[in-house]
Amino acid sequence: MLASCGRVGFQAAPDDDGGDGPLDQIDDSSDQTDEAGDDTPIVLDAPLMIDGPSPAGEQVIVLTTSGTFTVPSNWNNLANRIECIGGGGTGSSAGGGGAGGAYALRLNVTFETPTVAFEVGGAVSLGADGGDSWFCQNMSCTRFSDPGILVAARGGGGGQGTAGGTPLAGSVGTIMYDGGRGGPDIGGDCGGGGGGAGGPNGPGGAGGDSERGLDDSGGGGGGNGGGGRGGNADNDTGGRGGDAADGQGGAAASTGAGDPGMFGGGGGGAGGDNDAGFEGGAGGDGRDLTATVGGGGGGGGGGHLGGDGGSGGFYGGGGGGASESGEPGLGGPGVCVVRYVPIDPSRTAR
Repeated sequence: MLASCGRVGFQAAPDDDGGDGPLDQIDDSSDQTDEAGDDTPIVLDAPLMIDGPSPAGEQVIVLTTSGTFTVPSNWNNLANRIECIGGGGTGSSAGGGGAGGAYALRLNVTFETPTVAFEVGGAVSLGADGGDSWFCQNMSCTRFSDPGILVAARGGGGGQGTAGGTPLAGSVGTIMYDGGRGGPDIGGDCGGGGGGAGGPNGPGGAGGDSERGLDDSGGGGGGNGGGGRGGNADNDTGGRGGDAADGQGGAAASTGAGDPGMFGGGGGGAGGDNDAGFEGGAGGDGRDLTATVGGGGGGGGGGHLGGDGGSGGFYGGGGGGASESGEPGLGGPGVCVVRYVPIDPSRTAR
């Protein structure tokens, strides 16, 4: 049941996120001990808050496939949070980039049943919307809008023809940020960049526009939550990928493939070269939820002629649009991260 990487299945692990946003101020140092030098679970006197240091003993569970969640026996109703990112929209074969998946947070939830339903938005086919990621308070939920939903992050809209995808409405949570919109194909011959996923630092950056010039080139992918917009293409030079809160976007390419983004940065747009069909850079995988998990950057747009769009980063980055006969970039899948400070079973939780 445990996965070593966090991209598939179920992972329980400590977290040492070094970000500086309001949620990232929680240190998540689950390997700390109490003053007695042991790892006895802690009962909090107050609810887990957004700001401040992480309590010792906090548990982190990363969920990357849909299913049922068995509530731990030491679950603490006063000290938990659930964060989800929706799947990124896939780019269009006609050039429109996919939008990034939304981010949603819910603090201090109480489950109604020992086992609850949850969904993680998966990667989808070309031009399709990204899947929603959500958590239910019981087993009754089958979609993001059901009455029992505790938190829901909508997927990003897929690219539609030459138009970029747009964020989908209806996320649920204490805090919510949309993913960035996908960039359009302005000239009709190359791909717009995919939008970055939303995250704890803010909305995802929008994908950059492609441009029709002497040699058509692709737009840059948007950075993840709180990051920058992807750059617009300029004649034969693709747009630079948008920077993430703690990562760089891929460099713009001139008559070449776009560079990949880093740590949630958007992929660089492909340069144009009439016949070469260069590929847009992949969006960077994020790390703004844990040290290895977070919102992905958007993929860069493909260049003329027949350039593939770059894939969206893990998790929730929008795919870049393709140039004419190229393949659009797939959106990055969604994810949910559960954190809680265990109660001591020998004591009464407050």
